[in-house]
Amino acid sequence: MAVTGRKPDDRELHPGKIDSVYSDILIAVLCFLVVLWYLLAIAAFETGPYDTGVLTAYQKGTLVIFGIITLSVTALCGMIVLAIIRKIKAGSLIKHSLIYKFLYWIYDFAVSLFDGRRFSRYPLTKSLFYRQLIFIIMSFVYVFLTFLSVALETYAALIPPVLEVIMIYWYVKGNNRTYMDINRGFNESLEEQMKFERMKVALITNVSHDLKTPLTSIVSYIDLLTKEEDLSETARDYVRILGEKTGRLSNMVSDLFDLAKSTSGNMPVDIEKLDLRKLIEQTLADMSDRIEKSGLAFRVKLSEKPMQIYTDGKNSTGCSGT
Repeated sequence: MAVTGRKPDDRELHPGKIDSVYSDILIAVLCFLVVLWYLLAIAAFETGPYDTGVLTAYQKGTLVIFGIITLSVTALCGMIVLAIIRKIKAGSLIKHSLIYKFLYWIYDFAVSLFDGRRFSRYPLTKSLFYRQLIFIIMSFVYVFLTFLSVALETYAALIPPVLEVIMIYWYVKGNNRTYMDINRGFNESLEEQMKFERMKVALITNVSHDLKTPLTSIVSYIDLLTKEEDLSETARDYVRILGEKTGRLSNMVSDLFDLAKSTSGNMPVDIEKLDLRKLIEQTLADMSDRIEKSGLAFRVKLSEKPMQIYTDGKNSTGCSGT
């Protein structure tokens, strides 16, 4: 008991594996083992007198079995007792128990109803909470004083209602001021968010516009190179690859510009009735070369009947092309 939890090389307390079990469970198991051993002892020694000097085979077997049980119970009880002693040394015997945790949860829940910890991150809401708490407590006090004054039949019974009216005025006025602060903060947050959205749209618009100018020049020069007759086959392949990559980049810049317009709400939308089946077939046909180069197999199962949807036909075909 003196050295349990200690090691020769340091003075730190080292808990055992059984120490993770709650204290009240350990104590309950210890009591159960002791009571069980006692009941088995009574049952074992009721088989007959053991002081005659001659033991029957049944009595000998009973003593052997009871000895094994006693050894096992002693070992288990010893482990539990040492675990309890280690908890006492660590100062966690009571705190590390189910009963303590349950009682502390009840206490903490009761305190949380009045300390406003749930609103610690929101000062305005916290002020509303405390103002409401003060109003409830003082209302209870005024009601109690009113009943007491009426019971005593004194003129002081008029004072609590007057104080109640004053407190209601203070409560409503304070709440209105807090509500105005909340609305002001909400509007400021909304304006800040809208400012950020406008900056984002302006950035996307400027970037897409700045990319279009050099991209147009690149497309023009590539077109001029394709018209040259004295280019080698290798150079023509290079020019062709540049044309494909430039076309893809042009589509990406166009999509970026469309994204900026759609985000700002300036993009016109022409809703019409389209056949989704034909739109998918058109998309697969336009991308047949890229699908073939990718080496992927597309499994398409379309309905025989037209699948009518309402969408922007131009934007839909543009997205399918890119």
